[in-house]
Amino acid sequence: GTQSIVSGMDVTPADALKTCHGILFYYISKLLNEGGDANQRLAESLVAACASSSDDKFLHSMYEHLLSTNQVKTALRIDSTSLETWLINEKKDSNLLSDYYSIH
Repeated sequence: GTQSIVSGMDVTPADALKTCHGILFYYISKLLNEGGDANQRLAESLVAACASSSDDKFLHSMYEHLLSTNQVKTALRIDSTSLETWLINEKKDSNLLSDYYSIH
């Protein structure tokens, strides 16, 4: 038969995924908050790479993280129909949507 070996706590796939997302989001925030041109460029590259994901749950988590950590401008610079749809259907914030459209 099949046996699973678990040492320590039981970790679900959802827990692992949330942890991986958290690591990425931590470093995005760290780079954006530290300032400096090199950090900003690296943060923008990391956000762009993340924004190219086809995983909607990940993207929505990233958008929410950026907004909740006062990185609204960074979030709104993402040129994505996924972000636009999320702003319309999930955030329902006309000011954010207006700012998004003024950038794009």
